[in-house]
Amino acid sequence: MPSFGAEAPLSYYHVPVADRERRCSLGSCRFGISELVASTWFPAFVARVRREHPQLVLEPHVELTSKLERMLERGELDFAIVPGPSASPNLSHEKIGELEYRWMASPERLPAGTVLTPAHFSEHPMITLSADARLSREVERWRTDVGVAIPHALICNSLAALITLVMAGVGISTFPTAYVAPFLASGRLVALVSDPPPYNLSYCFHWRTDDPRAVVRVLREIVRAEANFLMPSPLWPTAT
Repeated sequence: MPSFGAEAPLSYYHVPVADRERRCSLGSCRFGISELVASTWFPAFVARVRREHPQLVLEPHVELTSKLERMLERGELDFAIVPGPSASPNLSHEKIGELEYRWMASPERLPAGTVLTPAHFSEHPMITLSADARLSREVERWRTDVGVAIPHALICNSLAALITLVMAGVGISTFPTAYVAPFLASGRLVALVSDPPPYNLSYCFHWRTDDPRAVVRVLREIVRAEANFLMPSPLWPTAT
């Protein structure tokens, strides 16, 4: 069975148009997604693809932004849905959503509504994703713009683990408000105040600029229809 992701970047130019179109329904598609996408609206996307293109085999890779961008540039992926837009001249993008972020902590560490000062970042460890995550770069940009030093940081490469650590009182971090809404409602997390607040993250569908294949266009249209970043994660239906 042919695999879109296995082709060299220019190989599809030497394949007849009719054959390229046929591969959209007979082949496989390798793509990258973030952990947040995987745990929210991704199942709805998969269900729709199965209904409309039942012979197309989906091969998702869940990773951090920079790693997926590099895989996409090398032709190892057909597209990637990650925070963006990418700065790479080899990648095109379409914005599909935007997430609002806020600093958060457990109520045992800081009370709700605490107005953060530089002293707070010296007294309370910050927990963040590794440098391969777009979120980490945006936090660093925020820190530089505000002029705050963050001497104590714990690095984690899993969003779910990061949330668990913050709820356990290990430190503070930034989370998308909609994604952790159940934990805010239950009181396991509290929102903190900063001026300015953490920067929002745009999520984008990225693909190689020189990739004209129908499979990329078709799946981009389905992503556009199914992407819903307000959808609660089934991983914590009650957040109790």
